[in-house]
Amino acid sequence: MGRLIWIIAALLAVTFYFWGQAGAQRAEAFEGPDLDHIDADSNLLSIIDSIPQPHAGIAELSGVSDDTSFGVLIESIHGIKLTDPDSIRFTIDDGVHYVYVRDLSSNAVRMVAVADEDPQKTLLWAVYERSLETFLPPLYFPETIVHITVEVVDVNQNQLPLQQFRFKIESDPGHSADFDRIPDYEFIDTDDFRPEATYDSGMEILSGDLEGAKIIYNSKEPLTPGFGTIDEIEALNLEDSQGVGAPLNLLPHTVFHTPVKIFIPFPEDTDISQMEIFFHNGVEWRPACDIDGNALPGGIGWVVPGSRVNHVESSPPLVEIQVYHFSAAQGGVVVASSETTRDDNVHTERSGAVAVVKCFIDTAAYDMRPAPGFLAILWVLGILGLLPAVILYQRSKWFRFGISDFRFLKGLYPDF
Repeated sequence: MGRLIWIIAALLAVTFYFWGQAGAQRAEAFEGPDLDHIDADSNLLSIIDSIPQPHAGIAELSGVSDDTSFGVLIESIHGIKLTDPDSIRFTIDDGVHYVYVRDLSSNAVRMVAVADEDPQKTLLWAVYERSLETFLPPLYFPETIVHITVEVVDVNQNQLPLQQFRFKIESDPGHSADFDRIPDYEFIDTDDFRPEATYDSGMEILSGDLEGAKIIYNSKEPLTPGFGTIDEIEALNLEDSQGVGAPLNLLPHTVFHTPVKIFIPFPEDTDISQMEIFFHNGVEWRPACDIDGNALPGGIGWVVPGSRVNHVESSPPLVEIQVYHFSAAQGGVVVASSETTRDDNVHTERSGAVAVVKCFIDTAAYDMRPAPGFLAILWVLGILGLLPAVILYQRSKWFRFGISDFRFLKGLYPDF
């Protein structure tokens, strides 16, 4: 019996030890890499944007739609071998199912190349599409926290340190209520499109502040573009920029194989030639397109450079641009400041600049797992708690469990 108690104590100690080690490794895995202390070759390969944004629905009040795609905008100097499935890998923990892995061989992973003014760089979106899964629900479960790890290797075997992302899916009631706030729209007559044209479908808002707004797209897209709710996105609020008109909310949050044409309406008599275009990435507004159609730092991977067309003759006046993915867009004017060049009409404000993805995960919020130090305390307390039982058993064994066998206690407790 005494040997059994010691065996149980040892098993508990080992259990607590490995539980603590597992907790430490899980926490370390989701802390993200320290990009300030990695090999210089990693500068040749980086992630410069994501859908959704890091901590979306966790650090921010609004949740992420349950049909969201997950995408990363990858910048590579040497390029990525897309015929090698292991070049890009997603490890997904959706909070419900077992952790699973998807690579370039999966039908749920898509690649979309992005035009860039620098021919020495390769820009592309790598997208994991939950809705394209065969044996998993097409939507994430409400109020779950999704964790995704991204691995990227270029053609020269330069490997990006593991990048960790997480976002929280919105509650079900809030999502269903959104359908009541979608603007009044109609599909554009298909006779306006040639059957062989790249763009063969479209829709237009019929009334309200966004009357005249249009979406023109390719009907073969895996997810159909559409208009989002009219009051979900706050108006443009950058310190050096003033919004003009109303935000145009666009859904779903995904990357399209063929860039979608959007037509942003402005109030009558607006000089749209002086209007810059901003987009909301789900967390904040970014300057995206200047008056000449150039992609600003915050709009790289969102707007197609040189796609801007000003429709001054239309009523209301419209600015047409092509975008790779959906969120929200609004026109605005830059207010002169120390960080903007009003005379040159060039937006140099850097708050929207794209940065290399760094440590995204706050491990303290990761499922509230016990800290390894706390587990160590439990292990010590457990062992100490077993000691009295072991001692009493040994005493009973030595004195053969009779009442008189506890005479050793009389010295400590005279009334025993």
